[in-house]
Formats: sequence, structure tokens, C-alpha cells
Amino acid sequence: MLQNPLFKFFEKKEKKKVAPIAILCTINDDRHLENKQVERIRAYCVNNEIGFRIREYDIDRYQEDIFVKRSPTFHIYYKGTYSESVDMTEEPLFKIKERIAEWKQGQLAKARRKAEWEAKADI
Repeated sequence: MLQNPLFKFFEKKEKKKVAPIAILCTINDDRHLENKQVERIRAYCVNNEIGFRIREYDIDRYQEDIFVKRSPTFHIYYKGTYSESVDMTEEPLFKIKERIAEWKQGQLAKARRKAEWEAKADI
């Protein structure tokens, strides 16, 4: 039996698990764009499917910029909500990896609780 070729467009595709963490790099001027640390963090975010953006520092438009002590500063967002700011003195890549590890632990705990509930429901 032949299958209608249009059905392949409507097949459900498996969704990728994308981290709910996003990184926003705040800079004062363009010379920080060539910073090796900024490039290293951007590459890490791209490789791990973490949202990454760069914008100019503007305390009048963005309230999280009050936490900026040095440029560049990395704002970490969790599920679209501001979490914390990290500047270059605090090793930002380490902090980002910490947040991802916390998220993964939460995912594992959630899956464990779900399995426990399903096991109880089968009894």
C-alpha cells in the first residue's frame, strides 16, 4: 500500500532537550567582542544548545545592568528570569556549568519522582 507523501511532513519529530538557561553578555564597547573569554563562552553555549546573546551595557533600559561591575559581564537567565551576573573575575564558564549541572540534577530528580509515582500507580 502506498503512503501519501504529505504525511511525512506531519510526522511528529522528537523534540530536543534544550537547556532552559540563557546567557547574555553585556559589553561597554566593541573591543570586548574580540575577548578570548567571550568567544570561549559563546562557543560553549553554541555547542551545548544554550541561548547566547551580546548587547551593549545600558543601565537606563535594563535593570539587571545595575549588577555590572566590569565589562564584559555575563547575565545568567533561568527559564527567562534573571538569575545572576558574573564578571570576568569570577570565572563565568564555571558558573554557567554549575547552573547546567543544577538543572540536570533537577531533571533527574523529577524523572525519579515520576517513576516512583508510576510504580505506585501500577500496584
